[in-house]
Amino acid sequence: MTVAFRLYILTIFFVSRIFGSDDVVCVPAEGGNEQCIESFNGVRENILLLNQTIKENIGKLNKHCQEFEKCSETLKCGAEKELIDLVDDVNAFCEASIFRHTPLFEKCDEKLIARNSTCVNDWNPLPALGDDSLINEDLRKTACNEFFGKDNCLEKEMSEACGVEVWNGFKKNQLALIRITGSCEFD
Repeated sequence: MTVAFRLYILTIFFVSRIFGSDDVVCVPAEGGNEQCIESFNGVRENILLLNQTIKENIGKLNKHCQEFEKCSETLKCGAEKELIDLVDDVNAFCEASIFRHTPLFEKCDEKLIARNSTCVNDWNPLPALGDDSLINEDLRKTACNEFFGKDNCLEKEMSEACGVEVWNGFKKNQLALIRITGSCEFD
């Protein structure tokens, strides 16, 4: 499984945490926030309904993300903490999605595949869970402890293959996504 595919799987998991509710409550700022809410709905619909491995769909999502980011500060103005947090989470998700589809990261993914390293091949940030809650908790703890690979080996692999800039972008976005889901707590 490629790093990009694993990130796609993580994305699907994160989507349910960010967009689990169809009800978006917002008190529009003076002059209205209709365009911003429309952009938000565009982000939500494109994530939930479109296959994000198809370039055309990625472009649609990115367009809505960029539009939403432009007006998100206005939307947060005077809003309750819950809405502010939701806006911040959507922006973090969008940033991670856009980063994942940059030529810089796509080239990195190709390099990591070519290296065929044990670290990348064994990386499993979202293990399949079963019916046993004790086993699931152990799997979750292991996944969190090895979120960037065993002994944080992804940092070395990605930095060597792609450069520190790509690693830092990857790490920043992955930490934002995991914060959104609340599945792991990091210092």
